[in-house]
Amino acid sequence: MHMRKVMLAVAVTVAMGAGAWAMAQKNAGLEGQVPVAERFGELMDSGHAEATLEAKVAAQSRRESSALEVGDVDSFGRNLRWLGLVSSTPLVLRTSCDPLPGEPAELRCAEVNPAEFGSRLAQFDNVATMTLPGRSMNSLLCHWLTPTANVSFANYSGLDNRTGRMTLYPRLTLVNDVFNDPGLVDPVSGEPIAGKIEVAMSSIWTSALLDSGETLLQRNTSTRTCIGGFVTRRVLIEGYGLSERQADRFFANPTTLQLGVDVVSQHVANASVSLSVRWVGD
Repeated sequence: MHMRKVMLAVAVTVAMGAGAWAMAQKNAGLEGQVPVAERFGELMDSGHAEATLEAKVAAQSRRESSALEVGDVDSFGRNLRWLGLVSSTPLVLRTSCDPLPGEPAELRCAEVNPAEFGSRLAQFDNVATMTLPGRSMNSLLCHWLTPTANVSFANYSGLDNRTGRMTLYPRLTLVNDVFNDPGLVDPVSGEPIAGKIEVAMSSIWTSALLDSGETLLQRNTSTRTCIGGFVTRRVLIEGYGLSERQADRFFANPTTLQLGVDVVSQHVANASVSLSVRWVGD
């Protein structure tokens, strides 16, 4: 019966106009109650919905099981923050690194020998760098990495069924004043961190099966995104032994990011490599 009175009040308002709303309320026995239109506006208010989400996030953070429920409680519910873009200097592999006419001065080169049987490692350090201001991120640094590789495989060994391959191993060095604490040690090497830590990214792997004298050109590009993050507040505390206060100082300090890449190759005659990284955080 109450709902019928509400519907009657709304119907009267539509038919008679806003000026008859008060009379319709009185006739329906709803005098003194919150008008339907006002109540609907309150429910649909986006500010109310936002506050509700923030309250849920805060409650979730206070529960002991929150890390199990959301995976990363420190970044849960926070907005993504764009932190810039870097691209590497030109990187090449070839049989001779003697400069060629017109090559850029910043070209980085490593020599390879397509006739040798073993693999060869080329290390390129600090191919791109940038510094994030303090408090650029709250608890998380992530990447969108796009490596591109053009490679010419060649089998000059005199044997058939030789495998040509090339693998990229990008790596990131993070330099931050909080790492100067002499009590902090690398969890893998056991050596003092000494002002910086290094973490690895996912890689490109490409290969080809070659007969004697055969050559083959390949191009490979893709985008890799992080899941756990390059560095998180939780990893700094549990993995590198920082105190909670030191972890907070890490994110409050400026952080320099230095991009490098190791290239492992076999039966490669020529290759060019480039890396671009879009940084994001919370």
